[in-house]
Amino acid sequence: MKNVLFIHGLNSNKCSGTGLKVKEVLSSYGIDMQLKTFDVVNPIATKKEIDSLLKSGQFDTVIGHSLGGFYTFVSEGNLNRLLINPCLAPQDDPLKMSDPSDWRIKEFAKLAKEATQLINSRPNNSIFGLFGKNDELFSYLESFKSYYGDCYHLMDCGHKPDKESLKKALKVAIEYFQNMQS
Repeated sequence: MKNVLFIHGLNSNKCSGTGLKVKEVLSSYGIDMQLKTFDVVNPIATKKEIDSLLKSGQFDTVIGHSLGGFYTFVSEGNLNRLLINPCLAPQDDPLKMSDPSDWRIKEFAKLAKEATQLINSRPNNSIFGLFGKNDELFSYLESFKSYYGDCYHLMDCGHKPDKESLKKALKVAIEYFQNMQS
């Protein structure tokens, strides 16, 4: 984990509180992270943009929080993925969307279906999840475990992790990816 792309969640942008905290913690490990604003409620276009960035070769890891975790989950490429309180099925939870129009729900469902094929082609050790024990929005921990087993860590926080929770959890995630490369 040396060059990281961060994908923010719904109603957020490159100034995401979670993203900025993650960037600060990772910088203490000498890891460079880029924050970029994505139109996360435009599923197909956002996935294309993210896939293009990841195929550029400038990133070895992608981190996503909340809805950004969904894009991290469904993105293409052979790189490490870290999901923080991910929303793995936004098509099933349209009330939390800012604009739950039919076409968006259908696009999210299409991407979620395509993800199953990607999951089967990826090494299980290339993904790690961080889940808040007190996530007040949702928890996809059981779904994540059904795909990836015990490749996760529980944080003592809610949906938007505090800096101390992230410090502890990111240390675990970094060690996980380092051990997988050894």
